[in-house]
Amino acid sequence: MASRTDSKDGKADASQFEDDIEQLKSDFKKLSETIVGLGRDSVSTVQSEGAERLGAWRGVIEGQVQERPFLTLLGAFGLGLVVSRLIGRR
Repeated sequence: MASRTDSKDGKADASQFEDDIEQLKSDFKKLSETIVGLGRDSVSTVQSEGAERLGAWRGVIEGQVQERPFLTLLGAFGLGLVVSRLIGRR
């Protein structure tokens, strides 16, 4: 008679275990969806901030080129020389 009770308890435990597994699967799915949503929000925020900063730098650089065109040309030439020396060493 004790084995019959143990068998029923074992089936109940297995059923509870399966329910717990299904609940965990559901919880992990919700968690992953939340993490993906947060990641998208973060990427969107970084992208918009980066675009704003790039626009600001672009304005500064354009202003410098307009104010000092010869100095800008000389700087670009010097940078080209340095890069060509670095590439030529390989």
